[in-house]
Amino acid sequence: MLSKKLPPLNSLVMFEAAARFRSFTIAAEELCVTQAAVSRQVRHLEDFLGNDLFVRTHRKLELTAIGTDYADRIREALIDISLATVDAGCTRQASRNRLRIVAGPCFSTFWLMPRLNRFQQLHPEIALSLTIDDHAEKCSASDYDLAFFYSTEPEGHSGWHRLFKERIFPVCSPGFLRRHGEILEVEQIWDYPLLMMENWVDNWETWETWARREGIEYRAPRSVLYLTEQTLIIEAAVRDCGIALAWDWHVQDLIREKKLVALYQPKSRRFGSFYLSESKMADSGLTRIFFSWVNDELAA
Repeated sequence: MLSKKLPPLNSLVMFEAAARFRSFTIAAEELCVTQAAVSRQVRHLEDFLGNDLFVRTHRKLELTAIGTDYADRIREALIDISLATVDAGCTRQASRNRLRIVAGPCFSTFWLMPRLNRFQQLHPEIALSLTIDDHAEKCSASDYDLAFFYSTEPEGHSGWHRLFKERIFPVCSPGFLRRHGEILEVEQIWDYPLLMMENWVDNWETWETWARREGIEYRAPRSVLYLTEQTLIIEAAVRDCGIALAWDWHVQDLIREKKLVALYQPKSRRFGSFYLSESKMADSGLTRIFFSWVNDELAA
């Protein structure tokens, strides 16, 4: 064990001070102890090492050759210990002011990330850590402080705060409309290139389920571009590749920036909602700050 080879830290600290000042008396003043205490600790250290570290005379204190080398190395070691202690303390403080957020890729890309800079400007003292997870609601409470997620379950769960219900509608770019012409009737949408998910995802709206819910007759589209991620679907829509089925929070900023156009206003809402959940292990002071900011963003 390493500890069996180490002398007491107190002896090392007093020896380093005595070696630096070449004086037990001045070392004692710096350390706020008695001169006898310094002398005693240095003697204990010499006994531990089996070597003299000082040559003691009536008028002065000098280091031996072994003492000189040992003092230099101990001084460096104590500096390292001091710096490590400061760093550890800073890390602990930083962890106290850190919020770990979990959210799905779409929500992160289209709603959260464009707004986080405003939170950072308001609260630079709070560090944020964002993890992307399609199943944020299933994460362990020890792995996050706040989680954004979609759920079809009814409200009432402790710690769940509903942000908004879903509104889903088709969108495309202004450039797409200039190229393909204006869509006068929503039933014409099947005659235009559509963007679709390659694989079905739980609780994900498809063109067919959307049409059924809106009371629109569904038929197989004439042209389809399949993509594996909803983020890619929205990006493809922005780049004039087709018509995408989008959630309002996916595209509200893009519509405001005139990069996308809503082709149809939904008559109904789905039964699911988006929630913000707080871990039971989170710092409630920090989460309250973040909750308040989210509410302000939703109200803006």
